[in-house]
Amino acid sequence: MKTREIVTVCVCLLMYACEPALQQPQTSTSPAVAMTPAALPADYDQRLRDSIQQTLQQHPDLIATTINVNVVDGAVILGGEVRTQAQIALAMQLTQNTPGVAAVSTEIIVKQP
Repeated sequence: MKTREIVTVCVCLLMYACEPALQQPQTSTSPAVAMTPAALPADYDQRLRDSIQQTLQQHPDLIATTINVNVVDGAVILGGEVRTQAQIALAMQLTQNTPGVAAVSTEIIVKQP
């Protein structure tokens, strides 16, 4: 790996590892926090899934990746394959920044070409 790539990966991993400590607490105005799962609209998860997929598909660093998005009651599970660990961290960050997301977990794997 080139030095620049190594630095980029390290920064992404550091940001990912430190993110919970840096996050602002969610307010009660967030739909995932303000409503119980039973009170969420019937199409809530589908709309959230579509929003996340669109965000991930449009990001230039994730265009050539295969990332699946599953949502249950605002909790998101990302799956699929990417080329680098930094892409996993980026997908997680973009998903966490999507309004209405209650939690994010990943089953994405790094697959070398």
